[in-house]
Amino acid sequence: MRVDVVDALKKCAEALQHGNPRLANTEMGRVIHLAEEETSAATRRLIGYFAQALACRAYGLHSKYFSFPSPDWKKWMCDGYNLFSTVGRSISDVIKGKCKVHVIELVKHMDGYKQWASILRGVDDWGDLTHLRLSFLVQEKVEISKQSEEELIRCGMASLWL
Repeated sequence: MRVDVVDALKKCAEALQHGNPRLANTEMGRVIHLAEEETSAATRRLIGYFAQALACRAYGLHSKYFSFPSPDWKKWMCDGYNLFSTVGRSISDVIKGKCKVHVIELVKHMDGYKQWASILRGVDDWGDLTHLRLSFLVQEKVEISKQSEEELIRCGMASLWL
C-alpha cells in the first residue's frame, strides 16, 4: 500500500478518535480517491477493508467480519501457538494508557486467531482490557467442519461466525 493511502487511513482514524467527523469525512474521501487510482485489485480490496472498518467505527456499526469485545476474552482463550508470544510486550506498550484500541488483523485461514491466545497470556500486566477489540479478516473462504464448529463453541467464538 502506498504511503499516502496509509497516511489518509491513519488521519481518518485519528479524526474519529478525536471526535472530528468533518476531518474524518475529508480523509475518507481522500482514501476512496487514492483507492480508485490503485492498479492492483488486491490492494484496492485491502484498502476497502480498512475503509469499511473505519466507516463502521464512525457509525457505531459492527463489521460483518470476525469481531468481538474484549470483556469476553476469557471465553475464547484456547490453546494457541507460542510462536507470536514475543510480540506481547510490544502490544502491551501500545495498549497501555489508551482509552480504546481496535486491532484489525488479516489472517490467511481460520486458525489465524489462535496466535492471540498466546499473546494475551501476559494480559495480567497490561491493565484493563475492556477497551481492546480484535477483528479478523480471513483471506481464504473456509468451510467449517462439525469438529471446527465444536472447537469454536468450546472457545466461546461461535457468536463470531456470522
